[in-house]
Amino acid sequence: SVSTNGQQFTNGQQFVYFAEPMISSIGPASGPVFGGTRVNVTGVNFQNGSSPVCSFGTDPPIRVEATYEPGPPMSLMCTSPSAGLSAGGSVMFSVSLNAQQFTGSIHAFDFYASPEVGTVSPSTGPVEGSTLVLVSGHAFAGGSHYQCRFATGTELLAYTVTASLHGDTSVACETPLVSGVGEFDLHLSLNGESTVC
Repeated sequence: SVSTNGQQFTNGQQFVYFAEPMISSIGPASGPVFGGTRVNVTGVNFQNGSSPVCSFGTDPPIRVEATYEPGPPMSLMCTSPSAGLSAGGSVMFSVSLNAQQFTGSIHAFDFYASPEVGTVSPSTGPVEGSTLVLVSGHAFAGGSHYQCRFATGTELLAYTVTASLHGDTSVACETPLVSGVGEFDLHLSLNGESTVC
């Protein structure tokens, strides 16, 4: 409540105290410089906030609205902003429940430049899988969760496998076992969410 003379007060309005929020993990921990990555922040004490936000960077920080998810596990969801970093880079990441007090910046989010795929070799393999495929191009560094996705044009059949980075210019993955012969589109992801081809 508010008083103008220290004696008479207005009707009381509710003010909620919350425990200090703590981040356990963020995922994915990377995304393209143009933004749009849905970031899942897990941790404790995310409830009772009035204006939850995620903060990317420090000079100046870019703050975006977050949504509280009670879980389990308890989490905040937000979408990474456009970073304005053409070459990519790592920035500090934090959250706030009231857009004023933020968690300690012990977590980072990596923005990566827009990668380009040049070649895929080999471009054929048996239905039994186990063919080591090398995807070559540039600007592949900076990802956090590399994957190859083999899918039919209609996405009726889709298989996702883990991939590994080999320098800044190539990613390798092993083809999965598939149910039949035919053409599959090969998609590459650097963060397990958005694809670059």
